[in-house]
Amino acid sequence: MKRYIFLLILVCLSLFSSSCSSNASQINQENMRIIDENLMLKEKMAELEMKLEQLQEEMIDTEIIQNQISNVFKCLVQKDFKQAKESFSEGVEITQQEIIFGNGTTFDHRIFHDQQVFLGKPIDCTIERKVGCVTYEVYNNKGVHYDVTFLVQEQDNAWKISGMTFAPTISPDMKKMRD
Repeated sequence: MKRYIFLLILVCLSLFSSSCSSNASQINQENMRIIDENLMLKEKMAELEMKLEQLQEEMIDTEIIQNQISNVFKCLVQKDFKQAKESFSEGVEITQQEIIFGNGTTFDHRIFHDQQVFLGKPIDCTIERKVGCVTYEVYNNKGVHYDVTFLVQEQDNAWKISGMTFAPTISPDMKKMRD
């Protein structure tokens, strides 16, 4: 009988020790999974912090560019070409009638002189690293508006206008009157 009790105790101890080692193994596996997950989350956080920093820089650049475009628009309306030229990239010439860009393209800025015009809100803005374009609505007092696109690029740690295009459009009210 003592022998059976001894065997019973031995079996119980072996079962207990195997369950302990099994639990320890499960705990180690769970700990390793948690450590892996924490490392993965830290990597994701680092990526998100970099993206946030980049977005903040782009936001600052966007504000600087929009302020500069607003200033250039005012200068062109007031025919202050000398002041306006400071916001353009090197090689740009401004005459009484047009802006001549380094690549040979021109922009007739008289559309800003002949009528009372207003710079509207930006309708599209794409800025990436060192280049971008911003499109504004420009209105005149006759109900016509233009979409003016300013091409910008960073030069010597400052944003400069490197090109401009425009497309006249007709406001919905003028379209109704025409039809």
